[in-house]
Amino acid sequence: MRRCTFRHENAARTGVVTDVGVVDLAAAAPELPCEMSALAKLLGRPLGVSA
Repeated sequence: MRRCTFRHENAARTGVVTDVGVVDLAAAAPELPCEMSALAKLLGRPLGVSA
């Protein structure tokens, strides 16, 4: 799984890259953090390490 950070309406968003585009995690799961570092901590994996 590749995670990414992007901007939408002047706000930083976290997403997941798929074969067809990016899934906005804030839209799909609003309870998740919007900052990548907080998301990585929640997932228990350092940035740059995927499962």
